[in-house]
Amino acid sequence: MCTPQELKELCDRKRWPQPQYNYTSGPGAAGGSSAGATAVVTLPAQAGLGEFSSGPQTNRKRAKEAAAAAALAQLSTLGLK
Repeated sequence: MCTPQELKELCDRKRWPQPQYNYTSGPGAAGGSSAGATAVVTLPAQAGLGEFSSGPQTNRKRAKEAAAAAALAQLSTLGLK
């Protein structure tokens, strides 16, 4: 899955600043085990949408992909993709 790259390329095409990712890990992510991660991607203000969370995932890579996918889905729904 190349979703974070797709989001980066969309921001490049729109001449927006790059999205920013923040992660949390540990209990509460991926079923409450000590492993797992959640990512929140913050889109640039020009997108007018704010933040999207991945929800609990098994690792940081999957969390980043899920957050980017959520952001891309919303941008697509609004016709901004």
